[in-house]
This record gives sequence, structure tokens and C-alpha cells, in this order.
Amino acid sequence: PQPTDLYVSPGVGTGANYLAGLNPNDIESIDVLKDASATAIYGATAANGVILITTKKGTNSEPRVAISAWAGLNQRPELRDVTLGSIERRQKMNILEAQLNYDQIRDLPFLLTDSLNPAFNGNTNWQDMFYQTGFIRSTDVSLSGGGQGGMTYRFSGNYYDEDGIIKATGFTRYSTRLNLQARALKEKLLINPIIFFSRSNRARGNGSNSSPINLGAGNMPSSLINLSDAKRELFLGLYNANNDENVDNQLNVGLNLGYEFGKKFYFTSQSNYVGNNARRDMSIASALQNYNGNSASSFSSNVLNLRTNNYLSYIDTFGKHNLNVVVGQEASFNQTRISQMSAFQGSSDAIQVVTGFQQRNTYASSDYQSNGFASYYGRLSYDFDSKYIIGLTGRADGSSRFGKNNKWGFFPSASAAWLLSEENFFKDKFKAFSLVKIRGSIGLTGNSNMPNYLQYSLYNVNAGYYYGNDGATSYNGVTAITPNFRDGVAQNDI
Repeated sequence: PQPTDLYVSPGVGTGANYLAGLNPNDIESIDVLKDASATAIYGATAANGVILITTKKGTNSEPRVAISAWAGLNQRPELRDVTLGSIERRQKMNILEAQLNYDQIRDLPFLLTDSLNPAFNGNTNWQDMFYQTGFIRSTDVSLSGGGQGGMTYRFSGNYYDEDGIIKATGFTRYSTRLNLQARALKEKLLINPIIFFSRSNRARGNGSNSSPINLGAGNMPSSLINLSDAKRELFLGLYNANNDENVDNQLNVGLNLGYEFGKKFYFTSQSNYVGNNARRDMSIASALQNYNGNSASSFSSNVLNLRTNNYLSYIDTFGKHNLNVVVGQEASFNQTRISQMSAFQGSSDAIQVVTGFQQRNTYASSDYQSNGFASYYGRLSYDFDSKYIIGLTGRADGSSRFGKNNKWGFFPSASAAWLLSEENFFKDKFKAFSLVKIRGSIGLTGNSNMPNYLQYSLYNVNAGYYYGNDGATSYNGVTAITPNFRDGVAQNDI
């Protein structure tokens, strides 16, 4: 599998789906880490880089309410140029005349029925039926402030709705976030709970994610003679016999704790729970099927992610020497449950759930997978006079996905930098430049984005069919045992 970016917010890694539910107005800043020295602290989870997302917090001020709203348009894409009506017919005739002689052409059926054949006389560009200029609207509300004792808060809510440029597609999201921050024990203890919830609905049209409308480039643009009246009415908004609910709920609960030991040591603990529930219930009317009867399907997935990250920091200064040392531990557990059912050849379009279909026309499957991850890491940063900088990082990652003979991977890195803009000779001659840095790094990164059970010998268990339409359980080998299986490793030099 291809490695993906690691999204870290706030302080704990999340999946790519996190962005779909995130309100852009809640984002304080985004930082992108790409080279091995910068990403090595995240080990095998950062094969394709790291994106750090910092969300907004409250400030010590009077309560402040902010309301904003905006709207816009999703411009319809430029459509393919098409040839319609008699011009289209003439071009097709030119192709035939170049390939066939008169005796071969004169008896062709379409030539005799051309005046009544809509495939060669249609002047309607049916592309207009599928595409539209979509409307976008968004409303955002936030309440923030703080008081004595270092207590700050920020609560926000957002509504976002977007019409797709393809009819019968779109995206709707409701999201809310609560960010609290308080200090105790003479301000040595920092308590920062964060709660985030989003609910989104993706309308995907009469198709899949990647192909809402199955329209090949070779179809005649002026006729679409393979498109039934029911399908035309569906995309024109006149057909409501279909049912399509595609809902995704995400709950993120995090707790960040920090404690200052003296003036040089600081301990941080970050814990995070992410629960994602996705459901799609869909039924398609019989007039829109390629076989007799209607169909229905139901898909449900539940994803659980638990993470904890604990580290100790040491910061000290000796004259012009500055030192920063971090040692830490990280662990995570991921669990996925999926169930899906589908049925076809129903007796009525009014039956829109799988349980209303005959058992012989139904199919069901389920899946459960889980994996665990543990890491230990350290980082040393040193600079002299804030001009000459050296960094060393090491991280060891262990995963249940790796084979028993290669449970752990180690990812070291080193970097050096020269802050040229802080040199006196540079300041005098190049006053137009405020920051110039020369930097180099080398390191290893890994890729843990892989199936969970490749190290084991797997079997596929299902019910097959033989003559008489009776089922028989079969066991089919899928993979062989690979005890030496491990994550992918890549070296980056910058």
C-alpha cells in the first residue's frame, strides 16, 4: 500500500479522514514536515511526511462571540465539444464512405431509417443534463474568552453545504469543537481537554465515489440512446424512487496534560480517543437496473482509535550554548468492524431494506481487524549563539503488523544548520533578507501503512455453489506465513 501523510492534531496522530470533518475556521496554523530529520521523530507512521495542525484556543479576555457566513458557486466544468444533428450524421457518413464502397453502404439499415432515427438527428447536448453549477454555503459561530486563574475556553460550531458539479452529488457537514485550557498547582500543571464532533453526509449520485455517473467518452453525445427514460428523470431531479443515505459520524476526545518540574524539566502527556461510524443505506428502483427488480444495500463500519503519547523535555542554557533534550513513549490501538449486506431482484420499489428481499437474492459479509503500535523515541537539539544548530533523533517502532522476527524498526536521523542571517557580515551587506538558513539532514523513515495480517497464513472462508444451487463451505488459501515481514524503510538526504 502507498504511504499516506500523518496528520497530527492536537499533538496526537490522526487519519486522513480527519480533514473531511474539520472546520477550517478552527485551524490556527498548519506546518508540513517532509525531510527525514524532521519526520524521524514520528517513525514508521510518517513515510510520506507529517502535517501538523494547530487548532484555535481561547484567550484571557471578555467573552467574545463571532458569527460569519459566506456563500459561493462551484462553477460547472467546461464540457466536451460535440457535433450535433445533421453535422454529426455527415461526419459519420464520411467515415463510412472512406471505409466502404457504395454497394456496402446503400443497404445499411440506419441509412434507410435515418430521417426517423434520433441517434443521427438529435440536436440536444445531453451533457447539460448531468452537470450543474453548484451552490456552496457556510455558517460559523464561535464563543471564546477566559478569566482569572488561567482558564480559557473556545467553543465553535459550523454548518457547511456544497452542491456537486454533477447532479445528485454533494457534501453536507455539521461540526462542533470545545477547547478548554486551565492551570493549577501554582500554574505548574496545564490541563487541556478537547472535544470534537462532526457529522457529514456525502451524496454520491447513481454510482460509486469515483464514478457518480457511468458515461463513457464513446457514447453519442446527442442521443445517449442507452439511457432509459427513468435514468434521465433521475438526473433531471424528477425521479425520487431511490433512497441514498451516506452518513459519517466522528467523535474525537483528547486530554493534554503538562507539568513543569523546576525550570528545566517539563512532562507532557497526550491521550486521544477517535471513534468513527460510517453508514450507507441505498436502494435503486427497478427502472434503473440492468436486471429485473429493484435492489438495496446496507454498509456499516465502526473504527476505534486509541493513542497516548508521553514525553519528558529538558531545556537548559549555558552562556551561548542552548540544549533541548526530549525522551518519550507512544502507543496506539486501532480496531475496525465492517458489515455489509446487499440484495437484488426485489418485488417492489417500495421495499428499500435488505430484509424485505428473498434470502436467495441476498448477500452478507463482515470483517473485523485490529492492530497495535508501540514506540520509544529521543531527540537532542543543540545550538551555539542561535547560529549553529545540530539535531539528532532516534525512534524505535514496534507493530503487530510486522513479522515475529522483525517486530521492531529503528529510524535515526541527523541534521545541521547555519543561520546565515544572524552573522554580522551578512546583516551589513544583505539587509533585505530577514532569515537565511543553510540546512542539511540525513535519516531513515518507515512505512507501516500495510494490511494487518500479512505475517500469517490466511484462509478465505465462504460458501460456494455447485449444481443444484446448494451452498458448501470452502477454505481457500490466501497468503503464506512470512515471519520476517517488516515495514518499508527509505533514506532521505536533504
